[in-house]
Amino acid sequence: MYAGQVVEEAPVRDIFATPRHPYTLGLLASIPGSAELTADHRLPTIGGAPPNPLARPEGCRFAPRCPLAVDACRTAEPELAEIAPGRRTRCIRWQEVAR
Repeated sequence: MYAGQVVEEAPVRDIFATPRHPYTLGLLASIPGSAELTADHRLPTIGGAPPNPLARPEGCRFAPRCPLAVDACRTAEPELAEIAPGRRTRCIRWQEVAR
């Protein structure tokens, strides 16, 4: 969930092994012990702040914070699309997330 919206659905093992949404990827990277610490021993973070619930951005709600966002992300809200059986994501760039 991000800003009141489901951004990814999958079996738990799939979510942890192969996230397909940039927000999920960012959350998993911030779990202690799951990622390299920065030079000053801090966990990775997701830049920016969640949107105001009364003034959500146009397009994808995560786009203002997303390192993969392109113009299409900012103009149209992505649907929660099935990308594999039992697997859905609300990201038009899910294939790049997989890399």
